[in-house]
Amino acid sequence: MSRNNARKSKHLGFTLVELLVVIAIIGILIALLLPAVQQAREAARRMNCQANLKQIGIALHNYHDVYKTFPPGGFRYMGPSPSSTNENTAFGATSHSFLVTILPQVEFSAMADQFNYIQGWRGKPNRRVVTTVPPVYQCPSAPLTHSDHTDETIIDSSDAVIGPMFAGHYVGNMGPVGPGYQLFCKKSSDSGSAPNCQSFNEVSNQGVLGANSKIGFRDITDGTSNTIMVGELSTNQYPTGAAAPRAWSRGCADHSCGMSKNVKFGINIQGFVSGNFNNMSFSSMHPGGTQLLMADSSVHFVSENIDMDIYLSTASRNGNEVASLD
Repeated sequence: MSRNNARKSKHLGFTLVELLVVIAIIGILIALLLPAVQQAREAARRMNCQANLKQIGIALHNYHDVYKTFPPGGFRYMGPSPSSTNENTAFGATSHSFLVTILPQVEFSAMADQFNYIQGWRGKPNRRVVTTVPPVYQCPSAPLTHSDHTDETIIDSSDAVIGPMFAGHYVGNMGPVGPGYQLFCKKSSDSGSAPNCQSFNEVSNQGVLGANSKIGFRDITDGTSNTIMVGELSTNQYPTGAAAPRAWSRGCADHSCGMSKNVKFGINIQGFVSGNFNNMSFSSMHPGGTQLLMADSSVHFVSENIDMDIYLSTASRNGNEVASLD
């Protein structure tokens, strides 16, 4: 081998310093690209979540076309009490959510046929039904897909617990709670003419999907585009209180509503605190706010810094306010 060729062969590979520089550059590029990839994924999940709310809105409209009213946000079976051997009657278990009533409208008629309305959302037959959940009832950005409540568990034929029930991430709007707004019932410690609630929870009387409500388009006098109908409740990062997702089939019993909430606190603020179960904030894992479905079936992403007067006004269906999320 000639002397010149020997010199060239010494420079065919990378030196250790050059290799470290290349690795450092690749690391920097990955660090720069990773947030963009995460943002793109979250944008896709948020669009999917928006599509879910849109589909729920269309389902509610189709329900209204048939029954000339929207379903109650939560309702309670008022017939003969079920046998204690077939039903845990605690918490007024003979109740269901509006998400149960619109199952046929979201193309889950077979599941709707399996529901036993006498047994209620916590009845053993229905716990077996909710071993699954319509995908449209859960936001893909939310990490908590099952109820964290010990009473909301699925059981097998031998009554053994086999897992928690699926949670719902979209809850109905019962209406605003604040000065000048009407309550169906109130906490015993609150003043006003409304009767006391049985479970220490306030229940608004000015929303669209309330406890045992029967609201139609005719009752939304503030305008369907200006009135919230459904909102997200899917975060696990409340600043105060603990997030408490509940089974998507849970209705309203003794004025304690699982899948419908008042609007009293700002977005992403209030989690579950005893006595404020009905006042858990609309919330999401989408940065900066949450998505709300209006009564006209439009969907808005709303900032967590929204003005509270506007927010309360859009939670009311008949307060004669001039307010819009736009």
